[in-house]
Amino acid sequence: AVRVMTYVGLLYQDLIRRGQMLEGQRLPPVLPIVLYNGDARWGAAKDVAELIPTPPGLVGQYVPHLSYLLIEENRYADEDLAKLKNLAAAMIRVEHAAAPEVLPQVVALINELVAGNAELERTFAIWIQAVLSYRSGGAWVLPEVMSLRELSMTLSNRFEVWAKGHEQRGQEKGFQEGEALGVARGKAEGRQEGRQEGEQVLLQKLLTKRFGPLPAEVLEQLACASTEQIETWADRVLDAASLDEVFRVH
Repeated sequence: AVRVMTYVGLLYQDLIRRGQMLEGQRLPPVLPIVLYNGDARWGAAKDVAELIPTPPGLVGQYVPHLSYLLIEENRYADEDLAKLKNLAAAMIRVEHAAAPEVLPQVVALINELVAGNAELERTFAIWIQAVLSYRSGGAWVLPEVMSLRELSMTLSNRFEVWAKGHEQRGQEKGFQEGEALGVARGKAEGRQEGRQEGEQVLLQKLLTKRFGPLPAEVLEQLACASTEQIETWADRVLDAASLDEVFRVH
C-alpha cells in the first residue's frame, strides 16, 4: 500500500512537471492496480490507512487513505479470461498459458487493445519475450522484436519449427517445464538445436543491423534454416550489399 501511494504521488509530480493536467490545473483520477501472480493468497493491506493507527483528536482526521484494485491471477480460469477483452485479462493469459500455441492469439488481442501507442506496443513485446523465456527455462529463445505485430508473426513461425524439432521426443510435460528430450535423440541433439537457435538469433541481429527491419519471408527463412545454411549466410553478411546477395542461391 505504501509503494502504491508512492507511485501515485510520483505520477502526479510527473504530470505537473510536464504540464499535463486537466482544465483548471486539476489532476486526473488514477486507478491503482496491483496484478498479483503469486501462489499464496494476497495478505497485504489494501489501503495505506490500515497500516497507521488512528490517533485521537485533530491528527486522526488527517490519516492518509489510498487503496488499490487487487487482481489475483490464480483466481481466474482461462476460459473466463478468454471472454474478456482487456489488458489485465490478456496479461494473465500470457503468464498462465497452458500451451504455447494460444500465445499468437493473445498477442493479437493485446496488439488490438494498444494499437496506435508505439511505446506500449514495444513494452508488451519485450515483456512477452521475457515471460516466454522464463517459463521455458531459457529453452524458448526468440529473436529480438520491437512490435507486437512482428512478435505475433515470429511466434507463429517459431512454434512450427519447435514443434517439428520435438515431435519425436516423448510426451509433453507442460509448457512451463518445457519439452522433454526423447531417449532416441538424446542430449546431444538438444545441445545442437540450442546452438542452432542461438546462431539464428545472432544472424538475425546482424542482418537487422546492416539492412534494417527484416521482412516476414526472411524471418521465416531463418527459422527453418539448417546449421549449414545459417553459417553460409553469416559468411556473406559483411560483404553483401543487399539481403538478396546474402540469400542468393548458387
